[in-house]
Amino acid sequence: MRQWLKERIKRYMVLPIIYGTLSRFLSALTLALLWNRFVNTAGLVPVSHAFTVLGLGFFALAWFNYLRLDGINLPLVKWLPLSQKKRSLGAFSDMSDYLDEEIVSLDELAQEERDACNLLVNTVCGVIFLLLPFAQLVLAAARA
Repeated sequence: MRQWLKERIKRYMVLPIIYGTLSRFLSALTLALLWNRFVNTAGLVPVSHAFTVLGLGFFALAWFNYLRLDGINLPLVKWLPLSQKKRSLGAFSDMSDYLDEEIVSLDELAQEERDACNLLVNTVCGVIFLLLPFAQLVLAAARA
């Protein structure tokens, strides 16, 4: 695993991985908490089930990224709304004027580098969301 990371991940790819992990984690956490607040009003299903489902969803996305890295292109992925390119925000999209080194966004990377970044982002988010129910169990046991 370490050798694969050294071969695929370069230094300039660290920031897109961090930004992607943070944005996907916060979006999925918001989705889980909104589900708990508005859909699960009776409290029949604990929020840890939502965390587990989201974690497994992130692992499924990571598996699709791994398949893309392996050379298998799925035609269904092109139809998803998340796979479409977003338009640039113009002058507000880059802060490279204020830094010594140039910031590389995920859109500027090659397709293989983008797939490697997405694989790591989805794997990290999946691990976090699968560890959250265990953290809830530990906190509940510590209170009792």
